[in-house]
Amino acid sequence: MITIEHLTKTFGAKKAIDDVSFTAADGKVTGFLGPNGAGKSTTMRAALGLIRAESGQALIDGHPFTSLRSPMAEVGSVLNPRSAHKNRSARSHLEALAYSNGIPKSRVDEVMAIAGISAVGKKKAGSFSLGMSQRLSIAAALLGDPQNLVFDEPVNGLDPEGVMWVRQLCRYYASQGRCVLLSSHLMSEVAQTADDLVIIGQGRVLEHTSVADFLSEHSSHTIRIATPQASLLQQALQGGPEVSVELLPPSAGDPAGAQVLRVGGMELAQVAQIAADKQIVIYEFREEKASLEEAYMALTHGKEEYKTANVPVPGLVSAQGTSQEPIQAPMQASMPMQSQMPMQQTPGQAQGQGATQPAVPGQFAQPVQPTQPVQPVVPMQPNQQGYGQPAPQQQTVQPQQFQQPVQPVQTEPVQPVQPEPMQPVQPVQPVQLIQPEQPVQTQQPIQQQPVHPVQSQQHYVQPADNQQPSSAPANPESNQASSTNEEGGAQ
Repeated sequence: MITIEHLTKTFGAKKAIDDVSFTAADGKVTGFLGPNGAGKSTTMRAALGLIRAESGQALIDGHPFTSLRSPMAEVGSVLNPRSAHKNRSARSHLEALAYSNGIPKSRVDEVMAIAGISAVGKKKAGSFSLGMSQRLSIAAALLGDPQNLVFDEPVNGLDPEGVMWVRQLCRYYASQGRCVLLSSHLMSEVAQTADDLVIIGQGRVLEHTSVADFLSEHSSHTIRIATPQASLLQQALQGGPEVSVELLPPSAGDPAGAQVLRVGGMELAQVAQIAADKQIVIYEFREEKASLEEAYMALTHGKEEYKTANVPVPGLVSAQGTSQEPIQAPMQASMPMQSQMPMQQTPGQAQGQGATQPAVPGQFAQPVQPTQPVQPVVPMQPNQQGYGQPAPQQQTVQPQQFQQPVQPVQTEPVQPVQPEPMQPVQPVQPVQLIQPEQPVQTQQPIQQQPVHPVQSQQHYVQPADNQQPSSAPANPESNQASSTNEEGGAQ
């Protein structure tokens, strides 16, 4: 027996489990259900001493796990299918566990045969698939032949045969008076395996009850009846304020020529007796109950830790061709079925010569207006001249009505675009390079020279050969003129 008493554990600012309390009894399979992040794995790890809770306690047959002298003989667990060392073989992994816990080596062969992994005992655990790793982990949990089993989603990765084997294994151990605590997201398997349910959400226990009580409390009880005399049965069943009779829309699986009623507020035997007294023909008569998944979803709605986005569901089309739910996609004219495809004729068929050919999908001999019902096709029957006479109509095909008339789209003709003549390209003038300007020479400041007084010089005229030199000074201007004349004469 596994007892959880007021366990509370916080990781940082998040409270993973909050005052969780329940008991997994001996001789029963207890299903532990909840959304992702609800606290299932945290509770199991705290029960096995892998996590130290801040308050509360977890007991295995009245004792904490850390005080058990032979842990594998008291409780076997599957928390992580990849727990084996990837470089060890499956047999070496199990033999190491057996040797460290004082378990005979012969037990290794037994659990490998139970799990169906005897043929791969020499292979390394790192090469195993998820399903084979699950089998190896379950074999390790059974190694000590424990009184209690703790399985955290043990069917992940298993094939259908493996899923059935886990279900039978849990039922077998519970039938021997042992305790099985099973966590799973497969509601169908839990419904077939578990006796009791513990449902947790956002770290708190939402429900602790049996599977039968949970289904009866969280699901409606109705009776489904298919009969060709639906109106007569509906009048006969209207007897009290708690009785409800609903006419269901036709579906593809309904018997031909029958209507389906859903009756609530009455027992199965009462409805059967009324139908027998009125001599009403019944094609289908069964009791409807919500599945464990539907009841679970109704209870845990709004308790999810990780909420996903809504996915649009396409509308279902009934037998009459009308949509039961509005379709979000734009409406388009539906293509006729192959059996109702119009037939096109070759030129020779106008005189009854030649065979008909089915029209290519999307092509019609005459355009079909979307607002007009599609006329049934009359098959052609051969006569003496060939095909051309209609065969007698065997069954009237009801025309298919559109849910809403589709208005044809008026399109305007597209005016062709006149191309404009191309203008000749003018040659590009060569680019004149700009000569760099000469740098401006800065004018040097004029330095004033000191003015010196002009000293007069005395000029003497060379006397002619027949003249005597004069002692008087000559006129400078006359001397300059005479020197000029002399130069001119010399030239």
